[in-house]
Amino acid sequence: MNAESGLPLMSSNISAAPVQFSDAGSTAETIASSPLNPSVGSLFRQRPFRLNPYWLAVLSALFGFVLRLTIDPWLGNQMPYITFLVAVALVGLFAEAGPALVSAGLGAVIAYWCFVPPRYELGFQGVSDAAGFFSYLAAALGIVLLTGARKTRTRKRNGACRSNSRQRASCATCKRVPAIHG
Repeated sequence: MNAESGLPLMSSNISAAPVQFSDAGSTAETIASSPLNPSVGSLFRQRPFRLNPYWLAVLSALFGFVLRLTIDPWLGNQMPYITFLVAVALVGLFAEAGPALVSAGLGAVIAYWCFVPPRYELGFQGVSDAAGFFSYLAAALGIVLLTGARKTRTRKRNGACRSNSRQRASCATCKRVPAIHG
């Protein structure tokens, strides 16, 4: 029995590090640094947030839908695809060509169904609606191809600079931003 608290003493083979409490110290930091509980320390480590590129494509298409729905009172049946083109461009910028194509396809389906007259029905009201649909598909495909070509060019340039130190010294990009090329 412990004389101070009246609680029974328990023996253990595990030696505990002394825990110090102060007004300035954080209780979470003290617990996290304890050797008795290493799993708690992993809760306080910062991990980079990584979003699957295909989820980014879905979220961008939904964002394009919400944005288009928000401005629908002002636009009406005009320009049904404009916000979805922005979504495709953003996905192409931050992801690869595959997710950008998914974003373009989702944008085409959502815009066609929700914003092209007659709304919520299959079929175009006129030739201009069909031309607008195919123009959106062509513009979205152009965005996907341009962003894919840009990423491929950047990847090749970065690889060439890493492999050839002489070229790295003369590369204007490497001189400007040496951290990119390692």
